Amino acid sequence: MSRYTLFTTIDLSQCFHSFRIRKSDRPLTAFRTPDGVQLQFKRAPFGLTPISSVVQRSLTNLFADLDYVNG
Repeated sequence: MSRYTLFTTIDLSQCFHSFRIRKSDRPLTAFRTPDGVQLQFKRAPFGLTPISSVVQRSLTNLFADLDYVNG
């Protein structure tokens, strides 16, 4: 790592919420509150199984053209 002179961090704590869930898939995220109200997500919540790979693929594509990015 000594050949690199610049390091950075990216705060991805809320990145999952930037991905919309297809309308036809929203019922798969449905749940009921204790008072009986049924809710479903419009955007991906943290912990949704396939979203981690979607985020990784998006980041890889975003930085793919940068020669100085290793990873």
